[in-house]
Amino acid sequence: MQHLPFFLSLAALTLSGCVIHVDGWSNDRSATREERVEVPLASATGLRVVTRNGSIEVSAVDGPAVICSAKFTAWASSEDLARQRVDQLRLESRQEGGRLVLEVVAPDREERYGAALRLQVPLHLALDLDTSNGDIDVLAAYPQVRADTSNGTVQAEVSGGSAVLDSSNGSITLAGTPARFEISTSNGSVTVHLPGGWSGDGSVDTSNGSITIECAGALGCSVSADTSNARVRLEGGELRMLGSGADAVGPHVHLETSNGPITIRQR
Repeated sequence: MQHLPFFLSLAALTLSGCVIHVDGWSNDRSATREERVEVPLASATGLRVVTRNGSIEVSAVDGPAVICSAKFTAWASSEDLARQRVDQLRLESRQEGGRLVLEVVAPDREERYGAALRLQVPLHLALDLDTSNGDIDVLAAYPQVRADTSNGTVQAEVSGGSAVLDSSNGSITLAGTPARFEISTSNGSVTVHLPGGWSGDGSVDTSNGSITIECAGALGCSVSADTSNARVRLEGGELRMLGSGADAVGPHVHLETSNGPITIRQR
């Protein structure tokens, strides 16, 4: 597979202005710069986004391009150095197979920097989103979502495909019609909203947090649930529950937490 890395040139950018702010934080100084870019999809069927120390927000848009509004931040011991560093931060674009990749890069990965990204993305793309110390919010239903963060919440909606959502020290919320889901976090609650008659495979693993499965009707799968220092509560119609260690046959959802209740609610 051949990778074609390139920095977005001025010809590929649609700029709504470049604004720099300088703020004090503890003994350091910080500078921010804002930038808006539009990247053609070409034949891409997926989008991978990589940043750090910042949030990722995705909403739907029609058209043949991804639109990204980025807010870069750099920290340094002086205002001048912070400005220099924030000017060196870039949003790099490249094609990897069938995916468009957008990645925030810096000359020195050890420098203190971050970027919050707000993206408008066509609905047919599969999403792969990666950040740290920031929330991930997917505000429309995409066919497939993988989202990974730390010290941040995750909110996603999936239509027909898989959802793989991972965080630490943050809550996770999933909605839509996923064929399957895998959710993992710590020190955070997990809520999954499913349509009536949903049948698929799923797993939820958290600690020090509650798990809630909300179904608009009867679930069409078996469920196993394990928790400690809390209760498992069933609300609504009948549900096929499997005991710990039992082998599942057919569609199945496993729920596991500690120090938190598990609620399965069928409307």
